[in-house]
Amino acid sequence: MSRPQHFGWFLARGFGPQGWGYPSLDWDYDWTRPDVYQDAARTLEQAGFDLVIIEDAPSLGSPSTIDLRVRHAFGGPKHDPLLLAPYLFQATQHLGVVPTVNPAAYLPYTAARQFAALQHSADIASG
Repeated sequence: MSRPQHFGWFLARGFGPQGWGYPSLDWDYDWTRPDVYQDAARTLEQAGFDLVIIEDAPSLGSPSTIDLRVRHAFGGPKHDPLLLAPYLFQATQHLGVVPTVNPAAYLPYTAARQFAALQHSADIASG
């Protein structure tokens, strides 16, 4: 018996909407707008993906890469996955949204409470 295959996208450094080759998403594009990520989530859903995992990485790299990372938003700064997730819930119907948290930044109790609140907002968004 065959088992279904599932596809996911890891939204992380170098694998965000900026890397997809859209002409409007050049390095000077305003990466802070949630609609950029909503459009990406819709595209993933239309392509048949099952989930998107949003990386949480608070590091901005080394002094030699700080200009690239901050001025051009390559890898950082970036949105907090827990706060970006509800925007993606609104944009899709079937795509699973999986934010991650950095264990150095969140205590287990705090992370569990935030994930529980996110699950409630996902349930509300899905109707």
